[in-house]
Amino acid sequence: MGFLSDLLDKLLGNKETAIAAQKANSSPIHSSAKESLKKAEEPISHKDAVSYEHIKREFGNGFLFSPEAMQVTEREVDFFTSGSRRDIEEKYCGTNVAIFESTKYKTIVRLSLSIPTFDSGDREYDSWHDLFLLQEHNGLIRAVYCTGGYRVAHIEGYAQVFQYPEPLKKYFQDVIPENNTLKQTIDPPARKEPRFKLGEGFYFEFDEVSNGMGGYRMINVYLLKIDDPSFKHCIVDESGTIENFPGIVDGDWKNELEFPLGKITQFRFWIYDYKDGKASVEWTLQPDGRYFEDEDGFGGENCEEVTLWSYIDTNGLFTEPFKHR
Repeated sequence: MGFLSDLLDKLLGNKETAIAAQKANSSPIHSSAKESLKKAEEPISHKDAVSYEHIKREFGNGFLFSPEAMQVTEREVDFFTSGSRRDIEEKYCGTNVAIFESTKYKTIVRLSLSIPTFDSGDREYDSWHDLFLLQEHNGLIRAVYCTGGYRVAHIEGYAQVFQYPEPLKKYFQDVIPENNTLKQTIDPPARKEPRFKLGEGFYFEFDEVSNGMGGYRMINVYLLKIDDPSFKHCIVDESGTIENFPGIVDGDWKNELEFPLGKITQFRFWIYDYKDGKASVEWTLQPDGRYFEDEDGFGGENCEEVTLWSYIDTNGLFTEPFKHR
């Protein structure tokens, strides 16, 4: 029985649940979303935090991930390393560490493990194993594990990194608390994100909820002033609808749309730093079709990415219609 159990465990990817220490007398969150938001700030055990044996074996102990998968395409993996690279000539657990610049992510750290090859098949499909740690502008870290050779052969995406090893923390900023306490995901599945500074005395905050397609979308997006607590302007409401919608400039990009065009944040939505009183706003109407693929590469759609841009002023009001660049 022990042999069969071990074999089954290997076939299933050696996934094991890692439960953080339970806080004394804490109880699960089963109340309303409003009450959950209050409790979400309290450090409690995260019953769904998971670790993976292949990650431990190749990149060391100390990683804990959320159980939700993140759909990642080969094109996105290529994008991770498309920016300028900063070789820091450091190693971690036998892997080479590299940092890549990116406009989409605050920091991209790659841990790369070289695998000995013995034939052309190994060189084509299994000569390296990489773990990408992707720090978004809101401070959240996601992770992507992939293997390959001449081409990417296998990709796994993890929606959130709850914990990572202490030596790697120097590459990131303001993500995991000092005591590595895990925080409970809000129920229903909304995630309260940290406030993100925009410069010129402003910051914004938001919640994230599942978009039902393997990813997340923003709701409750508010612009706030650092030195004026009374100022709080809604940009996206609780349903994901963009407030004071400025309209759209038509173009050939509409021919690419496979999804209904609405004034909602169904996919990526982001506000960038203020410059001379204006902040650019990115709004993805439709992701690349491979966004919808499962981990085996099935289920993709035949569609191209469509992203529009606009600007907001220091009152949080749009200054021009959304348009395609």
